[in-house]
Amino acid sequence: MALSLTEINSLFSVLSEENAAEQSFETLSSSLHMCFSKNDHFRIGNSLILLLQNPDLLPQGTQKLVAIFLLFDMYKSEPFISNPFATFFVRILTQKAEKDPPGKEFHFDPPRVSNAERYFISQLLTNPSKELFRKTPTQILQWDVSSLPPLDLTPLLNTIKECQQDIVLVDRVGVPTILPDSGFPRSNLEAIVASRRINPDNQRAVIDQILAGSQMTTQSHLSMRPEFLRLVPLLAQPDRSRPVRGRVGQLPLSGEALGLRGAPPHGEGIQDGAHPAGEQPAAG
Repeated sequence: MALSLTEINSLFSVLSEENAAEQSFETLSSSLHMCFSKNDHFRIGNSLILLLQNPDLLPQGTQKLVAIFLLFDMYKSEPFISNPFATFFVRILTQKAEKDPPGKEFHFDPPRVSNAERYFISQLLTNPSKELFRKTPTQILQWDVSSLPPLDLTPLLNTIKECQQDIVLVDRVGVPTILPDSGFPRSNLEAIVASRRINPDNQRAVIDQILAGSQMTTQSHLSMRPEFLRLVPLLAQPDRSRPVRGRVGQLPLSGEALGLRGAPPHGEGIQDGAHPAGEQPAAG
């Protein structure tokens, strides 16, 4: 899932502060699709999620908005519920607004967005018009949406939640292996980002190490979750004291589970196409 340094350079040619501030979403979309094929989209999406979870790696509001837009744009030709990052949008739209006091914070939380950004994302999901794509991220951040009618996302959000019910529980739970420092809340980090006190060389070095790092670095961002185990099936020996009827698979069983005791001696266990010695299946 890691990116090469060339791919990281291509990604940040789209996410650069200058491009993110001045180019339209339509132009940014074209730039991304020129750099990456459809087979690359899932890896790029995972990298964008990781960058969005760390506000010091995408310090500008325009960069954050472009990253969110690209998560949508890479799968815009498919139904939104088929977007592998659909739940990330749900979390963005259902969390507190940017100006609200933060609640309990986690490292893996998506970035909080302003009312203008929330309205823009809602339009992407419900009515992605060409006129919307011609706007720049800077225009969206300066957008006054106070007089605009609210968009009803309830049906879409409910559909996504229903689709999640089909995912096995073991894939829906997990705890990230990176936890925040409780003495340094995320809001403090956001304040440092806003003051532009981050060394850009150190920032890029961290990005390269995270997105194109060694196996150990990559594994450090996976979540801890219950391991899926398939139990050894229980085997049973045929009860030879009872008459044999039908196919071998229908032999009366003594109920004695072999389980983890291992295979029965001398190959006496039931196998496909095998019959106990001296016994033949009944005709028909």
